[in-house]
Amino acid sequence: MVFDAPRWMVCGAGAASGLVGFMLLARDHRASDAIASVLLLAISAGAGWLTFYAPPGTAESVFPFIPAAVNESVGRLLFGLGTVACVGAAVWALRRLLR
Repeated sequence: MVFDAPRWMVCGAGAASGLVGFMLLARDHRASDAIASVLLLAISAGAGWLTFYAPPGTAESVFPFIPAAVNESVGRLLFGLGTVACVGAAVWALRRLLR
């Protein structure tokens, strides 16, 4: 398996993992809402990259029992829906924070 992600994607994934730790430390605090919104935006950036900018064949092995062309489209569609869901949750968290 070849991993062809840009450096900024790998660094972003590491930073998002670090944000989870800070969010757990700031439970029941306004800072946890801010960190959660940044974390959700980082996750949506990764899923958005996979949806729109990843090289062909990246999301190909999601479902092994359907043809590769359909498989790629379904994988990108699912990651796109995840991007929309993460952005929506981040907006909700920011709205809750600014209230």
